Amino acid sequence: MAALTVNTQAGQPQRPLCLMDIAPCMLDLRLPDTSALRASKRGALIRAKGRASQPEDMWVASACGMCSSQCAILVHRLNGVVSMIEGNPKSPLGMGRLCPGGPAGIQLLYDPYRVNHPLKRTNLEKGIGVDPRWQEISWDEALNSIAEKLRKVRAEDPRRLFLCGTPVSPSALAFALGAFMPAFGSPNSFICEDHHGGNAQHIMARRLHASSATHPDVAYCDYLLIFGCE
Repeated sequence: MAALTVNTQAGQPQRPLCLMDIAPCMLDLRLPDTSALRASKRGALIRAKGRASQPEDMWVASACGMCSSQCAILVHRLNGVVSMIEGNPKSPLGMGRLCPGGPAGIQLLYDPYRVNHPLKRTNLEKGIGVDPRWQEISWDEALNSIAEKLRKVRAEDPRRLFLCGTPVSPSALAFALGAFMPAFGSPNSFICEDHHGGNAQHIMARRLHASSATHPDVAYCDYLLIFGCE
């Protein structure tokens, strides 16, 4: 994986800045001693190998990523396969309740059309009906290509880098990108989930239902269909 090179304090050697390095450029960071942590991980790995022949049946606490609310969830994992998603009753947010989008996270996880590898566009011609001819590439190739282009932009004028996206906030990705842009040297970033919700769905919902979302009458409902929404 290629890295971007940035200057640290005067007189200090340069250190590489990876694509998702969120440390400020002007800080001289010292890495702590991780020998104890490595020894602990080795012990955990040995114990895990000893349990490899035993069937796995466990509940894992996590957070739902189907919308920006990020409700607390419990995920039932059986032999490495997610079989059920429920709300976490110990969480003050929702108190164990989930909207239908929460359990539907299983469908997102195991969607047969889910893209699990980087894709590179090999046809530079763009237009309606034009085949982009996507080609699967490795993560190393993808990250090296991105790093090379970012390095060129930073050398010429870092302000040319513009970020406009909708990562689920307050996710780690949103915080990382928000710190990466000033570290890169560009003030041109705008991260807001309203790009995909507030400009259309929320406005219409407030106009029609006096709320940013619709709430079905579940108590008197025999069969509920939900199309492409939470």
